[in-house]
Amino acid sequence: MKKTYSLDSEEDILLFNEQLKAFGITIDLQKHEASIDPPLFLRMKNRNAGRPYSILKENGYLAHITKGEVKERMKNENADQIASSLGISRRTLFRRLKEAQSDEDELL
Repeated sequence: MKKTYSLDSEEDILLFNEQLKAFGITIDLQKHEASIDPPLFLRMKNRNAGRPYSILKENGYLAHITKGEVKERMKNENADQIASSLGISRRTLFRRLKEAQSDEDELL
């Protein structure tokens, strides 16, 4: 469904800007600049169908576990057990680990 916005007032522009933030896009009207958060934008852009994000996640990230914590758990558990406890698939677990790359404190 297509939605058209009439940006006649500053309040309309602020509302539109808030809605864009969910997709990783922010617009600074004072500086006449727009910025995009590439990982969040791509995640939202490429998410067509499938299982919806669970409540445990914020902005597409698991809000309660870091890459380092997952690696520590992998010493005692297998990937299927860890993914199941987090409410994600094994494939998603490995994809999130790859996306986090080098930062051990980065949320999945």
